Amino acid sequence: SGAIGYFPNALVPNRPWAADFAPWHILPGDGSAEWDGYIPAAEIPRITNPERGFLCTSNNDINGSLMDGDPTNDAYYWYFDRAIGYRAARVDDMLTTQLGNRGFSMDSMKEIQLDVLGLYAADIIPKLLDIIGEDNLNLTVDAQTVFEYFRDWGYALSSGLAGYDAQ
Repeated sequence: SGAIGYFPNALVPNRPWAADFAPWHILPGDGSAEWDGYIPAAEIPRITNPERGFLCTSNNDINGSLMDGDPTNDAYYWYFDRAIGYRAARVDDMLTTQLGNRGFSMDSMKEIQLDVLGLYAADIIPKLLDIIGEDNLNLTVDAQTVFEYFRDWGYALSSGLAGYDAQ
């Protein structure tokens, strides 16, 4: 029907003890850190037909529970970490471009899914190379080889697979 949405179909454990025991550490085995059922389905983040015409989660903080730096002080404990945003930024940019160009197709979605450009590397590597300096005469032969590799790298984080078929 042309509608889009994000509806994670998952049972998410309710961990009311999360403020008392950091859930990402080893928990006591005395029963004090047991689940208390599941977070109600109506409380799990979801969205239908966002105004932008698409949505992108990319392992980011989908409900804002990490915005204040404390993952344990909300109504529910969801997670303690998330992606740092570079993949989401890349996917978001590609989706925005795709929407502006020709809309979405199976091929354009495959292109986005298979994209391997590492924005984190593209952000960090030039700064590191500037610090080292192109004319640094103190580099060993091996260090110079590494410098040249990173200078010439296109920031592709390839999986080593070719195409859509893992075989």
